[in-house]
Amino acid sequence: MFARYFNPHIGGVERHVSSVASVLCKKGASVTVITEKYDENLSDDEFLGKVMVLRFDYPKVKFVGLLLIWFKLFSHYLDEIKRADIVHIHDVFIWYLPFRFLFPNKPVYVTFHGYPSFPLSRKAIFYQRMAEKLTRGNICVGSFIEKWFGTRPSFVTYGGVDFKKFHPATNEEMAYDAVYLGRLDDQSCFLKYLDAFKILLKKKLRFKLLVLGDGKYKSKIKESKNLVYKGAVEDPSHFIQKSRFAFVSGYLSILEAFACKKLVFAMFDDPLKEDCLEMTPFYEWIVVCNSSSELAKYVEFYFLNPKEAERKVELGYRWVREQTWDRLANTYLTLWKT
Repeated sequence: MFARYFNPHIGGVERHVSSVASVLCKKGASVTVITEKYDENLSDDEFLGKVMVLRFDYPKVKFVGLLLIWFKLFSHYLDEIKRADIVHIHDVFIWYLPFRFLFPNKPVYVTFHGYPSFPLSRKAIFYQRMAEKLTRGNICVGSFIEKWFGTRPSFVTYGGVDFKKFHPATNEEMAYDAVYLGRLDDQSCFLKYLDAFKILLKKKLRFKLLVLGDGKYKSKIKESKNLVYKGAVEDPSHFIQKSRFAFVSGYLSILEAFACKKLVFAMFDDPLKEDCLEMTPFYEWIVVCNSSSELAKYVEFYFLNPKEAERKVELGYRWVREQTWDRLANTYLTLWKT
């Protein structure tokens, strides 16, 4: 597998790749992940569980950077690629492009992850369509990808959940009214969540928010008795369990919140992100907003009327019980048989 980032880097794609790879190893596969060495303190090669991780120094050079990446892959991992029965790429198909022609008969597949920046660039659309044409099949994380990129998915997924970590907690364990989980940036609408929180406080609502994540708006956070900041955390499970609501918009975080029986509030600020949320099987079970005032209104309503939230929470929980990493790993195995 090829992936831009991998453990211990924190992110949704990293959890997806790591979880699927781990399950595949349990099913008898031998999995190697080639990824960027984003921290000089990381090993060039190591086993994480049963997954072999190979890291290369990523050149931060414009124009010739891609040539350097190809050179590093050729010089360090040619034998690994040659020996592989299957090559599966997570977004970074451009890394593999020369090998696609060097090994024309090798089975190659791709997963298109997550939410790109808006508006979509012609370059992004071109790269994705090229990847689709030059691979045998694909997995799209979200139905919106077909609409916005013109990709014809072999399979659509929204991720999986580790139910040993993510499960409901008792009311006595609640320490926060809501947890925000994600990047502290515009793409995640962090400032809108923060503004909604401030509106709730002005309404004299006794509301305690926990913020998990890192990003450029970290300086906007003013900790108080009503706002607690923990930064980016590797395992958010017990924080979600201790919160009444979840302020999240990423697919994996939504699924994990469902597994903990939390009502999800998701924000969007452009039509792509709107489709990202609305074109899902769980749209009716979450609260989707595009303004801070709207978010504050809904949070106040469900805060004061907890019975109204139970139906959404229960439906989300029933659905997510089927979304296991084992099931998703089987989807990968089915794809590779095509």
